[in-house]
Amino acid sequence: MTKVAGRLSLINLLLIHFNYQIDEIMKLYSILLVIIGMTVASTGYAQKEVVEDTLTVKGVCGMCKERIEEAAYGKGVKYATWDKATDQLAIAYRTDKTQLEEIEARLLTAGHEVNGKVPAKESYEALPKCCRYEELEKH
Repeated sequence: MTKVAGRLSLINLLLIHFNYQIDEIMKLYSILLVIIGMTVASTGYAQKEVVEDTLTVKGVCGMCKERIEEAAYGKGVKYATWDKATDQLAIAYRTDKTQLEEIEARLLTAGHEVNGKVPAKESYEALPKCCRYEELEKH
């Protein structure tokens, strides 16, 4: 009986030691997962930066305002407000969703000059006659 009891004690000691090692490994694994999760979360947060900017966009009327603001809106744009008196378009956008160049391209395609960049002739000529800022005064 003592041989059997001795073997059982040895087996119990080995199992206890093995369980202790598993517990330590699981603790380390949990800590690693938390660290990785925090790193990913902080990286994702940094990419969601909202940038505010102002562009000079030429226009002359209320129809221009609607077209300019509609063209400026797109994926990632939080707001776009154009002031007819100053030709200033105030925008806010998420840098992980869009870039300033994309917003400018949409405005040029809509037929409006942006920060001195002139739209294609076809885009400008597609504007209603009352919106042709090169030919008319603000109204």
